[in-house]
Amino acid sequence: CSKEYILNILIEIFTLDGKKINSLNNYKILPNNTSFYKIPLNGWDGRDFNGNKIPNGTYIYSLKIEHNNQIIHNKYYKLSKIE
Repeated sequence: CSKEYILNILIEIFTLDGKKINSLNNYKILPNNTSFYKIPLNGWDGRDFNGNKIPNGTYIYSLKIEHNNQIIHNKYYKLSKIE
């Protein structure tokens, strides 16, 4: 697909008991080639809101993607942090 889409992306990271530990907001994301987006633009350093490194373990993250002010993706996923 050669048509480019500008996306607004929100990633929220939670502990397994539901405590939000970080949010990554990227607005007006352009594709970096014809089919893939780099999310987040500057990466995530594995730290919480206070700048503390989170311990290794399993976490939940939500990924919400909007295009033209319409939600086109909104799901939860697991991630494992291993350092």
